[in-house]
Amino acid sequence: VPSKSRGGQISVKAYAGMIHKHYDQIKVKDAEEVIMEDYWHDVFYFDPAEQEELRNENVDFETYTKEILHAEEPEPGEDAAMVPGHYGVTRAMIEAEGKYVLNDGMVAVVQHNAGMLPTPGPEEEHGSFPWRSSWTIAVDGSWQCLEDEVRWQELPASGRPLQVPGNVVTIYRKRLDGRKEKRANHFPGMGQVTLQRMVMRAHEGLGHPEPGRFLRILRHSGVSQEALEIAKELKCSVCEAYKVPAPVRQGAPPREDLFINDLVGVDTVHLRNHKNQTVPALNIIDWHSHFQLVVPMAAETAAETRNAYRQWVRFFGPPRKLMIDLGGEFKAEFRKQVENDGSEVIPGPLEAPTQRGLTERAGGVFKDILYKAMATYGCESWREWKELVAAYYKEVNKMKWWRNFNTS
Repeated sequence: VPSKSRGGQISVKAYAGMIHKHYDQIKVKDAEEVIMEDYWHDVFYFDPAEQEELRNENVDFETYTKEILHAEEPEPGEDAAMVPGHYGVTRAMIEAEGKYVLNDGMVAVVQHNAGMLPTPGPEEEHGSFPWRSSWTIAVDGSWQCLEDEVRWQELPASGRPLQVPGNVVTIYRKRLDGRKEKRANHFPGMGQVTLQRMVMRAHEGLGHPEPGRFLRILRHSGVSQEALEIAKELKCSVCEAYKVPAPVRQGAPPREDLFINDLVGVDTVHLRNHKNQTVPALNIIDWHSHFQLVVPMAAETAAETRNAYRQWVRFFGPPRKLMIDLGGEFKAEFRKQVENDGSEVIPGPLEAPTQRGLTERAGGVFKDILYKAMATYGCESWREWKELVAAYYKEVNKMKWWRNFNTS
């Protein structure tokens, strides 16, 4: 179908919807352009005699509708046109009764005018093969499938009778692989989704929480007991790679009563992007609700820090108190502008860095979650990396609100 026709546009729009992209983002190339590219490739690749041989094939591209995929296997011959031929059964085998050893550990049994499916004896080698497929020839000459990869040893009657006696081809297999028409099972999303895989996906989607926290989230979500048992035994390679020793719990004075936006802590964290480069980011967290905002910056300067801080002020307004550290990006220009907003600036002393420990811990936890997400999903561009940063601090905040999840 030409891409500029109505049918071509409908096809492209449907494909764009399947891959979640806009219609204008899909690059379309007409079949005529592809044919011309192949033609000029043939001109420079083949000699004149070979080109003349190709031209004499007289392929009518207007009526040639067969689709050929990239890296497709060669066209099957006459024997492979039969369904048993996909497994290597030839016409000569079908014309003579007997047992034939095929490739990939398969055995074919051919019987003429059979009244029931053959059952191998215990002394035969293929009697221990668990998988069986069988066909017979229908009245119109086509192949009719009787069994398609069934565990014949578990059937109540493994040698069941046939409704109409006829020629039967039975194939016994040790394992299920190597079959051409089963190649689609190896595409992403085509495999069987098990409960173990679903639990692992939930663990990855929640930002790789620690085992106790992950179990608490699942329990409050109302999952089954079987899923909880799987989560208890879950082993994650990403979590093992980023595992750190458990800190010793220290005593702390009672917390003062705070309200939202009463006390906000800010500091600069250094994140690793998709190119393994260091990117400064402003880490902002409310000390009452633990709502967190992480904004990547172009440079670690007072002007860039102020621009990133405006994203918090734009939504929540100036906080009553702003706790900062003694970094150069928080001095002079930044501090003066914060005081002009009406906020009280509380610099953290060098002698007691634990006073701003909540801000420091929240930044460290976010970095740990981000690196786990990058190890799981990966990033290919700066835009994808920024989207991953925004997505994961959004998910962390969502868990705090919905499930009383606390990163600190």
